[in-house]
Amino acid sequence: RDRDLVGFVEEAKSVIAAQVKLPPGYSLTWGGQFENQQRAAARLSIVVPIALALVFLILFTTFVSIRQALLVFVNNIIKTRIVGGKSVSETDLEAKSTVAIYGRSTYGEKGMYLFCSGTLLHKKLVLTSASCFERKDIENLYIGFGTQITDKFKSPKVKFVSIKKVHVHPDFPDQYYPDMAVVEMAEAAPEKFIPAELVRDLSQLKIGLDISLAGYGINRLDDYKSKAKNLAKTQVKVDQIYDDYNMFSYNSQGACRYDDGGPAYLNQDNKLKLIGVIHVSSDYSVCRKFGALGSIPHLAPWIDQVAEGILGESLVGKLD
Repeated sequence: RDRDLVGFVEEAKSVIAAQVKLPPGYSLTWGGQFENQQRAAARLSIVVPIALALVFLILFTTFVSIRQALLVFVNNIIKTRIVGGKSVSETDLEAKSTVAIYGRSTYGEKGMYLFCSGTLLHKKLVLTSASCFERKDIENLYIGFGTQITDKFKSPKVKFVSIKKVHVHPDFPDQYYPDMAVVEMAEAAPEKFIPAELVRDLSQLKIGLDISLAGYGINRLDDYKSKAKNLAKTQVKVDQIYDDYNMFSYNSQGACRYDDGGPAYLNQDNKLKLIGVIHVSSDYSVCRKFGALGSIPHLAPWIDQVAEGILGESLVGKLD
C-alpha cells in the first residue's frame, strides 16, 4: 500500500534473492500487474521516441529550419519554467532579490494562489507590475519569499509577508506603459534576501543588451494552465526600444503568465541590477510573439519619490 509497483517488486526481488535459495532448475517469474506494466513500458520505449521524432519532423517541415524547430520543440514539448529557462537554486543571485506575489481566491478556492512576480526594492518594498492588482478575484495579498511555489500558507519552503499598501503609478492605466507599482510590506523581508539596485543610467539601455529575466511563470506555452514548481530564469537580448517606458524583447526565450511584474536584471561585476520590469500578456499565445519590459531608468524618479514618501528618506544608496 502507498508504494509504486515497480519499486515494491524490485525490493521483493532483492529480499528473496538474499534469503531464499532455489533448488537447481527452478526460477521465479513475476506476473500480474507487474508483468503488464513491463510490457507497457517496453512498448512506450519504442512508441514515445518515434512520436517525438515525428513531432520534430513536422516542426522542421513547418519552419524549414532546424534551429527554429528545436526552439519550439524544447520550449513546448520539453517542460520549462520561464520560457526557455532553467531553475534558480537557493545560491543563485536571482534567488536573493526575486519574489512571488500571492493572494487568496474570492471564489472560495482554498490555499494560496500565485499570480505575479516581483523584485525586492528595499527590505520593506517590492517593485512589480501595476496590472497585477487589476484582478478582482484575488484578496488578502502577500509577498512570498523563496524559490519554491506552494499553495499552503504555512509552508517551510516559503515565507509569507502581508502587503500593507500598493502604490500604483498615477498614469496607469490611462497610459499603459508606466505599468509599475511599489508594494509596501507590513514587515521587513527575511534577512537572507537582498534588495536589488536600480539601473539609473539611460545610456545603458541599448539594442542587443544581454539581460536576465526571472519569474514564477507557467511551465509550457501550449498549456496555460500548467504550473511551475519553482523560480526560473533565462537570458535574452533587447531587440527594440520603442519609447521611454517600454523595451520590447525576446521571442524564442522570455516570459509568460505569472512572470508579470518580475525582474529584468543586468549583471555587472557579478552583481544584479534591476533594469526592467516584465510586462507580459496572460494570453499564452501572445507570449510566443513578444514581451515587454518597463524601463527602470525612465521610471526611477517616480520610484524614488514613492519610496521616500513611505520611508521618510531617499532610496538612493540605502536599500535596507
